[in-house]
Amino acid sequence: MEAQLKLPPFAIALALLAGCIQPAAEDERQEDADWLIPYLDATPALDESIAPGEWAAALVFESRFELRDERPGRPYEGEFPFRVAIGHRGDRLYLLAIITNITGHPGTHSDGNGTNHYPDYFNIYFAMGTEGPLAVPSDLLICKHFRGRGGGLWDGYWTGERWTRQERGEPTRLLDPYPKQGRSCRAGLDSANATIFWEISIPKRPFDRRYDGLDLEANDRFRIAFGFERALSSPEVEQGAVVGNLDVHPGVGYTPENAAKPETWLSVQLAPPASIAPEGHARDPYAPTA
Repeated sequence: MEAQLKLPPFAIALALLAGCIQPAAEDERQEDADWLIPYLDATPALDESIAPGEWAAALVFESRFELRDERPGRPYEGEFPFRVAIGHRGDRLYLLAIITNITGHPGTHSDGNGTNHYPDYFNIYFAMGTEGPLAVPSDLLICKHFRGRGGGLWDGYWTGERWTRQERGEPTRLLDPYPKQGRSCRAGLDSANATIFWEISIPKRPFDRRYDGLDLEANDRFRIAFGFERALSSPEVEQGAVVGNLDVHPGVGYTPENAAKPETWLSVQLAPPASIAPEGHARDPYAPTA
């Protein structure tokens, strides 16, 4: 069963079309070019739905991913507007990632053993501090979305040379919504509005320091970047080899065949619990405008 947004269709449509989730403005930056991540007044429910007001106090970034496929006749290229809401509460960081203009299904390949489904991926890259070279490890979370079939996640890290998944035996199980690391990516779907989303929860304390470079108890300032990848089946290859195209934000547009990686970052800081989100951040992401 599809997880639908708990909102009337007109509210969803108005929010998506009128841009009721607003990006952080330039004049809302801190003196050192950081953005504040607000302390949420309530914990978002990771229930594959979005309740009105649930993310109203979050900081929101808005842009679009651009994917291009050099092979003709592929349905998975295009521009994909996205919004990412970020807040924190207690010992966790919370994110809501929404991507629109999702038509068609993720790539599939049918063989004698059945059909393999390749998901859409939302990647979150983390680096501690506001500048300087990436520490080893820096952190990567890869959230999967099998439309109509739930989601899951992989953990990854920066090796000093490349971004990679953790060793076999270390990653969480594909469809485990609450992995041992305490990280969670719950996938939701609003098919009527060609929209997929993830509700994401990440502990501030690292579970395994060999791979988990995000430590928000030691330092409340960090850098973040986002990526979107669509995995495509390759019918030209008899065994159904999989290729993908990936775009990152901030970035310079489409980068072919999984070669993309963050070159620039969003620099952010956790606001203290007693703080009030700057004016312009406390918006209900799905409230219709007047």
